[in-house]
Amino acid sequence: NDVDVMDQIGPYLVLSQALQGQKRYEDAEKTDRDLMRRLERRSLQETEEYADALTSLAFNLYFQKRIKGHEGAIEVSYGALAIREHLSGKESEKYAKTEGDLTELLLEVGDDPEGEKHLRHALTVMERLNGAQHPRTAHIAFTLANFLMKAERYSEAEEIYKEVHAAFIFANGRDDPNLVNVHGMIVRCLEAQGKEKEARKFERDNKMWVIC
Repeated sequence: NDVDVMDQIGPYLVLSQALQGQKRYEDAEKTDRDLMRRLERRSLQETEEYADALTSLAFNLYFQKRIKGHEGAIEVSYGALAIREHLSGKESEKYAKTEGDLTELLLEVGDDPEGEKHLRHALTVMERLNGAQHPRTAHIAFTLANFLMKAERYSEAEEIYKEVHAAFIFANGRDDPNLVNVHGMIVRCLEAQGKEKEARKFERDNKMWVIC
């Protein structure tokens, strides 16, 4: 019955994530698809749980380099996004989180305009719902800064990286492991703008937390 299927969703997703962690992406994909078939048999395609399964499947397809095309990671992720929009609207946290996941896939294949549009919307929603210094907001902001860095829009990227840096410290203190990547990107961003003195000062000020 439906209750039994819904009770199985958590274990299925945990198993898929565990297989993904072991880099057994094909087995993880099979687990996701099995869960989806069980939900489909109960006509539960328009549920948050089905969207969760689609999101998990999208990442497993991505790790197998099946990103574009029919039933590729991007198409599957758009499917999850459509369900989120139908159920909770574009201004919900679940929609914004799925939108952020989709953006990473779009940027991977170079769809920059579409990716930036989704990123900025997701960031706006997260800032409104959780505040600018919430870790979930910071993670989306970090993805946006990476996009801007890749596009050589260094001054914009620098500003956002520094906001992310402050957000992680505010949320978790200077022991936050996310700071390692943020520190590195700030230094690279400063160097790309010819700000060598500022880059070296930033390194000195944060040397206790930068791991090379």
